[in-house]
Amino acid sequence: MNIYQKLVEKFGHEDRKKKCIEELSELIRAIARDDRANVLEETCQVLLQLEMLSDVYDFKQLEIEKQQDKEFKKLEELL
Repeated sequence: MNIYQKLVEKFGHEDRKKKCIEELSELIRAIARDDRANVLEETCQVLLQLEMLSDVYDFKQLEIEKQQDKEFKKLEELL
């Protein structure tokens, strides 16, 4: 069991989803203030929370990779 799974088990799905929302809002505020150091800190926290959401929603790595490929293709279409 990884640390994310342990945290989900200890605090529950709803708590972890709320924590992710909290970290996302802190990142939004840091971006709005154009505070580079804070954007870095909050980005790292959000990345960790997104990893945890993978456990909350039981995403498989292949699922994530397929969706990332789709999203990347959308970005390429912008060029």
